[in-house]
Amino acid sequence: MIREGGERCWKTSWQWIAPFEPEDVAEGLHWNKISPKEVGESLDVLEKMKPYLGDITRLDERDVALKREALRNIKGQSGERIFSDRDLGFYDLYFGSARIRVDRLPSGLDITNGRHRIEHARFLGIKSIPALVSERVDSDDIETRQEKVMREGGDIRELIDEAGEQESEAQELKKEAEEHKEQVERLKKTLQQVREAQSSLATDSMKNAEGDVDEALSRSERKLEDVRKRKAELTKENQEIHGRIKQANNERSAVRSDVANNIASSGHMSDSVREMWNVIQNDIEADLAELATAEGDIVKAQKAIEEIDV
Repeated sequence: MIREGGERCWKTSWQWIAPFEPEDVAEGLHWNKISPKEVGESLDVLEKMKPYLGDITRLDERDVALKREALRNIKGQSGERIFSDRDLGFYDLYFGSARIRVDRLPSGLDITNGRHRIEHARFLGIKSIPALVSERVDSDDIETRQEKVMREGGDIRELIDEAGEQESEAQELKKEAEEHKEQVERLKKTLQQVREAQSSLATDSMKNAEGDVDEALSRSERKLEDVRKRKAELTKENQEIHGRIKQANNERSAVRSDVANNIASSGHMSDSVREMWNVIQNDIEADLAELATAEGDIVKAQKAIEEIDV
């Protein structure tokens, strides 16, 4: 998420921070809202949850809720839930409205919420805890991202063209294979008829006719073999293009989620910054729509390749 501040913007993301990184944590602490014992228990639960949390850097509010539900449904070998409702309450302590918040400044981390938890984590020797970290970024960084989206958009156009071209080539090769097969069958029948006729009427003209038909048959069989080889090549190319389409789709979907988070926080942005994100979002949506078309083309191409009967 990004919010504007002066000539710069604040980029906000979930990160694992070292409790020892912020300075002057213990100054003026009063344990009124939460006790050291509760913080210690919450940190123990958090360590137990860590393997199930995965990469938190892309989390948005919806993901936080979904991850909480996933944790609630995890069961052990006995069939009982691993995390109790109290444990999930501690999850909310770190990922809910009371989350730890820090600003990353040139001088280090400045704590805006969660000082008690950070201090007790230091006391217990905890190596990392989750926090919502705000960092200042130049508005030029947003423009650079937009340029990157547009540049990768050109690569996607090329990928879409490849998918469409392969679907057309697969259809043409399928038709070519059918024609060559029919030609081979006709020539085989013709050759058999010529040989049967030659057995009762052996003349030079019949021998020449047999040679001509035999040569034509060999040419058609060679063309059919070329089709077999091209089918194998197309199959490999199809798999490669399909993989690239899926990768591009996954990457664009991830960026779409990121951009949506930034637009959701656009209340803190100027109109110009918000417009930058809207332009990027529109470009990504267009890319995803075209990738869906490319996915359809490459699936059609795969089916056409499989139907090439050689």
